[in-house]
Amino acid sequence: MDKELRREKKLLFWNSTAKAGLIAGGALAFGVILSYMANSSTSVGTAASIVICYVMGKLYTQKIERIGGRITYWNGFKFIVTAIAFAGVIHGATLFVMYSKIDPSYYREQYSTAMSIMDMPSDLKSAMEESYELYLTNPILAIVSGITTNVLIGLIPSFILAYIIKSKK
Repeated sequence: MDKELRREKKLLFWNSTAKAGLIAGGALAFGVILSYMANSSTSVGTAASIVICYVMGKLYTQKIERIGGRITYWNGFKFIVTAIAFAGVIHGATLFVMYSKIDPSYYREQYSTAMSIMDMPSDLKSAMEESYELYLTNPILAIVSGITTNVLIGLIPSFILAYIIKSKK
């Protein structure tokens, strides 16, 4: 493969995954805000981000094919997981702002309710409460948590989407 084509494909990969991640992250942020406003839990942002990654992945495949390249299954998988990781940055930052700045008491109340339902030893409960407090005060931890959570949740859909977006030839 020509060096210039490799460089163009690499640039196209990073530009496309960043755009997909930005849009998917926006959908996740919207889902967080919607769930806060509705005072309930919703998966709207997650579902929308998966659809966005699919659409952006198909567009990426078309662009690569137009310049004479080909997307393998693993290239597609890497595209989807990278886009989901970029979305996790925005999702984690949104959660941090919502949890620590917009309405900390609302999230503390939800957390307390969830903890009261769980049957676990008190030392484990207090360790989880310490972790939660750290999460509220550390934006880096919130962003890393957002990335990790999104990638873990997105792994199964990534296997499926990679098969769908790969080049057919």
